[in-house]
Amino acid sequence: CLVASNSCARGAGVFCLMGGAVNNCTIAYNSADTNYYSGGGILCQDGGQIRNSIIFFNKGAPNANWTNIGSGMSYRHCCITPTNGLPSNEGCIEADPGFASASNGVFRLAPGSPCINAGDNAFAPASADLDGNPRILLDAVDMGAYESIIGAEPPFLEITNPLSGTVAFDVGALVLRGTNNAHVVGHLRVHNRNN
Repeated sequence: CLVASNSCARGAGVFCLMGGAVNNCTIAYNSADTNYYSGGGILCQDGGQIRNSIIFFNKGAPNANWTNIGSGMSYRHCCITPTNGLPSNEGCIEADPGFASASNGVFRLAPGSPCINAGDNAFAPASADLDGNPRILLDAVDMGAYESIIGAEPPFLEITNPLSGTVAFDVGALVLRGTNNAHVVGHLRVHNRNN
């Protein structure tokens, strides 16, 4: 889920009251009153399991991004600040999430984001991300609502020498690359043996 640019008195992004789960969400640029216990990004009261989520650039009090009241909350593999004082903050990071262009409403992860492959696969949703991409493209799920496709391109066949005969491959997608030289001339025929 993407929860961005909302405002209200308390829990402007998400309000977990006596439980609830937030998995692989991006909660950013929400604004709550700056009164005590307002929770700009997320407000958890007596419960709430927050996992693989980005909670950043929100406004509220006492912490802009998160506020907890009571007990029973846990934050695991989240990009959130500050992490000091978070209950059960296993795998949480405080680094800027590295959105591609948040000022233009693009909350996908830019190359080099610390949130890429930083989540816990045990909590990854089985469904696709908000762009329809599979949830785990490389080793680990990304934090937030979008799975980065950077570095997850299909395998490739590079043709640089004279090639004759058959090159077998068994993948769903293939990128063909080559050099324009005397050895790469003629036609390349690709046959899908299943069709």
